[in-house]
Amino acid sequence: MQNSIFLPQLVQIVTSNFHFTINNLQLVINAVVPTDDSDEIAQILIKLIDVQKNLNVGGSGINFNWFVSKDKNVRSLPTFSRELCFNSQNRIQNEVFNQKDATFGYYSSKDILYTRLKLDVKPIIFRQTNESEEESALQFEFNFHKDYKEVEKSSSELIDLLHNYTSFRKETENIIARLS
Repeated sequence: MQNSIFLPQLVQIVTSNFHFTINNLQLVINAVVPTDDSDEIAQILIKLIDVQKNLNVGGSGINFNWFVSKDKNVRSLPTFSRELCFNSQNRIQNEVFNQKDATFGYYSSKDILYTRLKLDVKPIIFRQTNESEEESALQFEFNFHKDYKEVEKSSSELIDLLHNYTSFRKETENIIARLS
């Protein structure tokens, strides 16, 4: 497992399909190939929870990140983010940030499938590995969060939540599809 890290307070396992990060506060699994729409990540987590029968957690989150790029030859990041995120009814955006160089994002949340979907949209500038030119996009961070009132039942509730992994992913895809 080349590129993996094993320390007392942190373990990061790098495989061709997933990156696992485990510390005292959380377990994070990221898909290396984000276009893979299987629920393999959820199935791995369910097996890990089954092994640890007395897992007690206070909360959990299923996260998806989408990046929507603009056509760099057509419009700037301020123009692109304004088209998708500016709200003229928002007094702060309209009266304070309504200028040519401003970029825009937003935060929204709602209840869905016994979780709280938290969507944070941010304009970002990034550089691809081994590339010198900067690129820009809007980052859509989806977090399906659940708090557990009875931590003794959290393992079974978390497994129930993971069975909805595909539904959560489809919800993010439906939201992103509305942009076109």
